[in-house]
Amino acid sequence: MSRATRTAAACIAACTIAAAGAGELQPAAGCSPAAIAAEAKRVLAASCSRCHMNAEADSFDARSHASLLAQGEFQEGPYVVPGDLEASVLWQYVKDKAASMPKSGDERENFGDDDRAAIRAWILAGAPEFPAEPARKPSTLETMLARIQDYAISVPAKDIHGIRYFTFTHLHNDSKVTAADLRLTRAALAKALNSLSWSQEIVLPEEVPGTEGTVMAVDIARLGWSRDAWNAIARAYPYGLGYSNHDNEKLEDLDGRLRKLYHDREPLIYLRADWFIARATRPPLYHAILYDTVLPELRHRHHDPDRPENPAHMTAADLETYLGVDVIANLSAKKPPVMRAGFPSSGVSGHNRLIERHPLRGQGAYWKSYDFLSSTWEANLQQFPLGPRYEGNPFPKMAFKHDGGEIIFHLPNGLQGYLLVDGHDNRIDIGPIEVVSDPANNSGTPQIVNGISCIACHKNGMRASPADRVRNGKGVYGEARERVRSLYSEKAAIDQAIARDNRLFLDALERTIGPFLRGDEASKTTPITEFPEPVSEVARRYYAARDDLDAETIACELFLDDPALVVAAARSDVFRQLGLGALAVEGGKVKRGAWESLRGTSQMQQAAREFGYSPR
Repeated sequence: MSRATRTAAACIAACTIAAAGAGELQPAAGCSPAAIAAEAKRVLAASCSRCHMNAEADSFDARSHASLLAQGEFQEGPYVVPGDLEASVLWQYVKDKAASMPKSGDERENFGDDDRAAIRAWILAGAPEFPAEPARKPSTLETMLARIQDYAISVPAKDIHGIRYFTFTHLHNDSKVTAADLRLTRAALAKALNSLSWSQEIVLPEEVPGTEGTVMAVDIARLGWSRDAWNAIARAYPYGLGYSNHDNEKLEDLDGRLRKLYHDREPLIYLRADWFIARATRPPLYHAILYDTVLPELRHRHHDPDRPENPAHMTAADLETYLGVDVIANLSAKKPPVMRAGFPSSGVSGHNRLIERHPLRGQGAYWKSYDFLSSTWEANLQQFPLGPRYEGNPFPKMAFKHDGGEIIFHLPNGLQGYLLVDGHDNRIDIGPIEVVSDPANNSGTPQIVNGISCIACHKNGMRASPADRVRNGKGVYGEARERVRSLYSEKAAIDQAIARDNRLFLDALERTIGPFLRGDEASKTTPITEFPEPVSEVARRYYAARDDLDAETIACELFLDDPALVVAAARSDVFRQLGLGALAVEGGKVKRGAWESLRGTSQMQQAAREFGYSPR
């Protein structure tokens, strides 16, 4: 808990004690209604807003004071009745550890007595208004391009073609986006970039001067990205705009100058940070950037039309060869440099699971899981502990048959890379729901999607392992039993290995996201593990149905000064034909997926034509 949170918690506790003693709230010295409201707002944002961000879609908006005090959809009264705990449905949801909310995930695990006290004190204090977000001066598209041009001019000519820019301008201009949201998005960008890097160093995006943090620059050459990797990103980008037909001649001039600086070689040099975070951390871009960069021969293999999800036929063996990990040799060694733990179920699988650790060259580890479709005969690790099946396995009759797995390994910079595979070790995009699932819906669904789901689940590195149930089992005897004991480890040894690996990961994580999340004096003492996982948080908000796009958001994304311009355009035949007529109605919204869907040009780019832009 940070110093600020501890101070607030002490204040709230004092208020609560005063309330209990006097029959009504008697704020302690320095415990103002504003302080109480600020702490309640923080708790609700951290613990509830993931699932409650829109009154229409999610019953109420945990970020909105008016929504919390409004009539509940399924209740006779509002979610919060000022001064009355028993009548406040919100309090009934959270009042003790046995209560139904937060429902699951880190929110439920981390929700404690201090958080309950904050909500309790706020309701008893009369549910004072949440403090308003400080107003930000909007930034213009012209300013954004001018500052990018200034930065590009300052870069040595030999380095300019590696520099790319990630923009937050549309988020900065959206009043619904808080300063905390912006900090989290900058941290998410830093983590996404470095989670897609084979560099030995952590490469932090740098603020472009004069942009108030709305534009960040990074040298993709330092990340180890190939030109092909960036071109894959450019082809998938649905928000690229040109200005040759725009009324603002300065935009056309700035655009031309930038293209000249890059010798017209680059189709795209800047893109939206939130889109990149949400899309580059899942296939196909996750695979294209992280794997096809270092395994270029995959692109030239024969494509199998029966496996469209894995056209390159990448396998775990390809990655292991690149990393210098020989799984079969390690398993067969007289003294195996391997640690295993097998158990009946885990957080993602209701059936047997086996995890296996191999050391990497230099530092770090290569972890591989073996997952099973069901608890069938050949999936019984007590009877078949000496898999997987491979040529030359000295115990073929005791080898399990698995149906898939997850690979987690340290990147050279200390962060983690991920790979999902099927039962034959072929790369897949999504784990079969009948084998593994994600109750926290980190990908937006219960499906485990390579990259984003793993990033969310392993926010602090490797998760704690259940105790092994194979090493001391009675299913095998003799030489086979000795081999089992040499491969499967005691829990203390597994725990030590996980702790060692996590120190490496958390050190890299601190260097990656710490500079962006530690924005005030109090947060400097907060452990990095207590911050939200930024990549999955930004991605969830980006794609969540509860964050459908209204006229204000559309105006920000099109760099329009007034949402009324969007509402007026939505009445036109062009917008109706594009499926954007809903924006003409008060409170009308459109889906993010439709807005950015690409068919040559995206819906966004086609809509932008009506305001003088051209698709790029």
